Amino acid sequence: MSALFAALFGVSGAIVYGAADFFGGIASRRVGALRAAGIAALSGLAVLLVAFPLVGGRYSADALFFGILSGVAGAGALSSSTRVSRSAR
Repeated sequence: MSALFAALFGVSGAIVYGAADFFGGIASRRVGALRAAGIAALSGLAVLLVAFPLVGGRYSADALFFGILSGVAGAGALSSSTRVSRSAR
């Protein structure tokens, strides 16, 4: 992979992440943080289910284990972050 291709992936990832963060903040003010996070998770799952047959791949026990582990770790980190920010007010 060329350096330019890697840089384009990095910039596009930063733009998507920043836009998701911005619009997630707006959505959480309108419908609440938990509902906005749930809608985001379900929409991400829908995109994943549509893209999976196009991209290909296969399931394995290791992939499932690390997927579950990363999901639990991410949920724990988000929960801890929310608790800390609430207690700082």
